[in-house]
Amino acid sequence: MATHFFKYDYHDRGMLKWQGFFLSDHQAALHRRNNHHQIPIYPQESLTTISTKLFDYWQSKQTVVLQMDTLDLDQHPLSYSGIICGFTGSQIWLDQGRKMLTQLEITDIRAVVEKSFDLDH
Repeated sequence: MATHFFKYDYHDRGMLKWQGFFLSDHQAALHRRNNHHQIPIYPQESLTTISTKLFDYWQSKQTVVLQMDTLDLDQHPLSYSGIICGFTGSQIWLDQGRKMLTQLEITDIRAVVEKSFDLDH
């Protein structure tokens, strides 16, 4: 009876039966790979240039994108988008919306870019 079932009635779905077992991290990595955008790596700006741009964007309250020296897991430069809302010593506060403030070291910033040239997805 079992032999008849597996020979004529049972249809093996192959890998489909295992898809429910993928970890969320693996699903996220697959999603990132499939939706990958080539992020340009901007040249390192001088600390003076970065500070001047940050001050200008802070005064004008424009949305800015900050490309960092740090790379993410996919070896792309991290970037943060938001409005600069303040300075504390060598750090800036970036308002990313939704009541989310991010504190960043000015020395960790690689480039300051206008929002119209968005680096992020």
